[in-house]
Amino acid sequence: MPSITNVGGSVTSALALTLLAWGFRLFRAAALRSDAAKKAHAKHASRKMSRFAAHLSPASLRLLVESDPFPHTIVDIRPTGAKDPLPDCLKESTAIPVRELEAALTPRKGNWQEAVGSEPPSPESTLVFVGDSQQDVKEAAVIAAACGYQKCLLFGGDFSDFDMDASLAPKKMLSRDATAALLGLVGPAGVCVDACVLDLRRHDERALYGCIPGTKHLPVDQIPAAMEMEDEAWKKVYGFPKPGVGDVVVMQCRTNRRAAWAAQVCADHGYKSCFVYKSGAYGWRLDPSVKAYASYEMGECPPEPEPFGLEVPDPAATAKELIELGLMRL
Repeated sequence: MPSITNVGGSVTSALALTLLAWGFRLFRAAALRSDAAKKAHAKHASRKMSRFAAHLSPASLRLLVESDPFPHTIVDIRPTGAKDPLPDCLKESTAIPVRELEAALTPRKGNWQEAVGSEPPSPESTLVFVGDSQQDVKEAAVIAAACGYQKCLLFGGDFSDFDMDASLAPKKMLSRDATAALLGLVGPAGVCVDACVLDLRRHDERALYGCIPGTKHLPVDQIPAAMEMEDEAWKKVYGFPKPGVGDVVVMQCRTNRRAAWAAQVCADHGYKSCFVYKSGAYGWRLDPSVKAYASYEMGECPPEPEPFGLEVPDPAATAKELIELGLMRL
């Protein structure tokens, strides 16, 4: 009689080995997916917003659109077909959902040009992200920083009360002679309160056309981020102490457009004694080293300085103005 092989035992063993192999493969695939997810999370977590990213109030966002104090591009990062309409002042925003932002800002992919019909903004310009939530606009700022855009302004939230919340702080204007007195450049020493005068112009403007003695430099497009810095970080970045919310701060630019916007940002952060020097470097005319010049943007040919005659301060009018504003020690 021929021998009979224990077929059942052999099949059972084979089935067990097959199941064991499948289980190992499933376990290995799950482990690989988990490892990939951890690496992706770590990569995402390592990406941060630039130190020059900051939040805007409705009032500062509105004034940014209305006065256009520096080059910027407003990007609506909400999903396509968002339920709530944007306020009228933001109707011209560029619509790019946050999930498509990285591809749009990566030059080699060309998605920005396809979506918008123009070249993407320069990395030196400021991107202003508006969205439905703080989380979404922060994510947009992280993506932008990874794509080389260091200056981002953020507004995330409910747009239903935007117009009501966008009321502007009253402007406190200061004359040239009063500004010079606060800097200790005219009049008797020690009669004015201490003040910090911030020159908001670009580096090239100060280098080419001079700066008012005693002013501190802080480019206007960095004001929102600077306001959110701790004192130590401010001093490390800008080289002078951060003014306190109770200090007198004077904003100065070429004329007063950038200064007015910066004053609104400061008011949003609790500064009660923030003034705008209304004539700017263009109207200084107390010092030949501070030249008058026409407006120009970065990348344009700088204009020739304009001739002017030196002028003399009016001590009586200056003292009257400073007393009325509470800026003179009595």
